[in-house]
Amino acid sequence: MVEGSAAAVREAAAMRTRKGAIADNAQLDLLLVVPGEISPVARKTSRSFRIANDCAVAFTGTQRGMTEQQMLAFRRLLFLFEWNEFHHGDCIGADREAHDVAEERDMVVVIHPPSIVTKRAWRFAVETREPKPYIERNHDMVDECWYLIATPGEPEEQLRSGTWATVRYARTVGRCIWLALPDGSVIGPQP
Repeated sequence: MVEGSAAAVREAAAMRTRKGAIADNAQLDLLLVVPGEISPVARKTSRSFRIANDCAVAFTGTQRGMTEQQMLAFRRLLFLFEWNEFHHGDCIGADREAHDVAEERDMVVVIHPPSIVTKRAWRFAVETREPKPYIERNHDMVDECWYLIATPGEPEEQLRSGTWATVRYARTVGRCIWLALPDGSVIGPQP
């Protein structure tokens, strides 16, 4: 880890916290993965991927949408950091809700749509990737971003869940992950 970079990021976040951006969630210990570095886990994976954008965040959530508490936690996370690009899967539910918040924050939105059109939210974005099967498009989102925010439907990790599968993949390639759980609690960042 490049200590100077991590210290600079922590100081910038501390300044935003003092300004009240996330006053009630000060327990977030920032950035265990420094932008511009590729983790040892990511280096060992056989899957080739693009160098991730250190100003971009990917999002994954359930088709049921976010709880009110999750939405508040998601908003706090999105407004805390100076990400300028927001990637999501354009599904009904949480992706649609998150898209609206990202637009509210004037972020550049990049959509990675699913190949199953009946599950699409059909949101407008600056960039829309080619539709792909769920697992492939979720991997693409993670590969293009250094950070992931997940709003799972359950507080415990599930095996048959696209949201949790995306979190597991992000862990494998060494991304920085925040989980906003249904009760509004935030876990992260996780390397």
